[in-house]
Amino acid sequence: LVQYAHLRGIRVVPQIDVPGHSSGLHPLEPRGLMFCPKPAPNWLVSAQLYDDPAGRSLDIVTQIYDELLALFPDAVFDIGGDETQVVGNCTLQNLQAFESKLMAHLVSKGKRPLGWEQIFKVTGAAQQHPSSIVRVYDTGTDADRQHNGAAPLLLNVTEVGQDVVVGDSARYYLNSCCPAVHGKRLCVLGELSNATNVPEQEPCYFTDIARFDMGNHTLTPKQRTHLLGGSASMWTDAYCAT
Repeated sequence: LVQYAHLRGIRVVPQIDVPGHSSGLHPLEPRGLMFCPKPAPNWLVSAQLYDDPAGRSLDIVTQIYDELLALFPDAVFDIGGDETQVVGNCTLQNLQAFESKLMAHLVSKGKRPLGWEQIFKVTGAAQQHPSSIVRVYDTGTDADRQHNGAAPLLLNVTEVGQDVVVGDSARYYLNSCCPAVHGKRLCVLGELSNATNVPEQEPCYFTDIARFDMGNHTLTPKQRTHLLGGSASMWTDAYCAT
């Protein structure tokens, strides 16, 4: 698959999303992998890893990463870092340390770490590793406005010299939103919705990434040099079967 994509000019970048969204790693608990407590039974982020003092969680995840590093030759490797939250013993410092250690491990293997925007705006692990890449994808929430003030996240990240890819959640997700319109039915998390009066979808893919969520702001020529391109994401557990 990697070679097939390479011959067609497509880069395949694997993602093992940690510390959040790690419910698929629960079978490794008997081997020492440790998790944070859930803040609520219906918590959307179903499992989050804990960076235990003995380093067992880190050791298990780096073993998984090392196996994949041998299979995917791309210079970039995606740690995820999506939707992390402070809960219980998983303090902000604990989350940041875990992500930072994983990034350092990848750098030692000659890879560039990539992660969702929370590695910059929540944990700050990205700022500890200048070679890391931040994927900006969904910056319109109240929490984002509180964090960024009047400035868009894309502006803040590039202003400090951090490289960025834009993964616009309204346009670049392969398995949902506007790319997956089937007539007037939308592909939403694994099934075709029965929604009616679906609005006209905005243009997909061919958009100016330098304008993503920028409002009246504009990137300087120097900031634009930190835009590496767009990122088209797909989750194999959430796609349309037809």
